[in-house]
Amino acid sequence: MKPMDPRTQQRWSVRQRALLLGLLAGQLSCGKEPTTPVVGSLEISASGLGATVRPNLIVTGPGGTFAVTSQDTVLRNIEPGTYAIASPTVWVATGRYVADAEMRTAKVTASPSPAEITVSYVLWDSRLTLTVSGFRPPHLLTSR
Repeated sequence: MKPMDPRTQQRWSVRQRALLLGLLAGQLSCGKEPTTPVVGSLEISASGLGATVRPNLIVTGPGGTFAVTSQDTVLRNIEPGTYAIASPTVWVATGRYVADAEMRTAKVTASPSPAEITVSYVLWDSRLTLTVSGFRPPHLLTSR
């Protein structure tokens, strides 16, 4: 094959190239329906915990999907299907927070809108530590 002579090569201006690309892009997308999503998302939140208390939510799903989160989050671009969210007890110095259900499930569909799930916690029990100082025996402390 004979090399092309640069003097006879057609030159396109930047404007002409942009116009051509725009026309091609419009032609390629013209008449096509928007594609439907093939993945979904799951919005996970926890309520009822103290401001500094973080849960350890364990998420498992189709195809071996696995995630652990300690804050409100959205899992994006995940395979549609049923996801299980385990919500173990959260221990703190003053007691423990227990979820209203140890395991929940959420159905994720191929959609731009996320499936939503909220894990609600309650303070199950608490401990009160009372330290009294400055008294010399024999003093009797009573409560009413």
